[in-house]
Amino acid sequence: MLTLVEYLLLLYRALLPTPVWYRFFLNKEYGSLFSSLTTGLYLTFKLTSVVEKVQSFLAAVKALSRKDVHYGSYATAEQVIAAGDMCAICQEKMHVPVLLRCKHIFCEDCVSEWPQPITIATKDRMSKSQKRKAAEKTYTTVSKRSAGTHAKKNDALAPAADNA
Repeated sequence: MLTLVEYLLLLYRALLPTPVWYRFFLNKEYGSLFSSLTTGLYLTFKLTSVVEKVQSFLAAVKALSRKDVHYGSYATAEQVIAAGDMCAICQEKMHVPVLLRCKHIFCEDCVSEWPQPITIATKDRMSKSQKRKAAEKTYTTVSKRSAGTHAKKNDALAPAADNA
């Protein structure tokens, strides 16, 4: 939803100054040929920019209407076997393995629950307290996930210990 609003505002910002600049370039003070040429160039570049922003906006609308996120493509059986058939996040056999753009393979559920990485550009704009909170959130999520994984493993081992 935020992406949709962002692209809508970018489109608005691109269209807002158009009438002012159009009137400025149509000024016949420098000659009609020059003003026609500059007006034509301005409108060509502005139209290209607006078309790009409209396409981005429509892609955001389409993504919002789908409501499903695609993290990558579904991995083939050969790719899963080559990766070891174990998800590095949940440490279990992969369920609905997804091949990410970086060529790593994880369970689709694990990838959807894992915290999204913070890009370098985002880190540069973050204050120290925001960076600390993001790190704490990641640590908490990883700790909870690890505790859940260890609990699952201990539960699986418990019946074997009772039989011994």
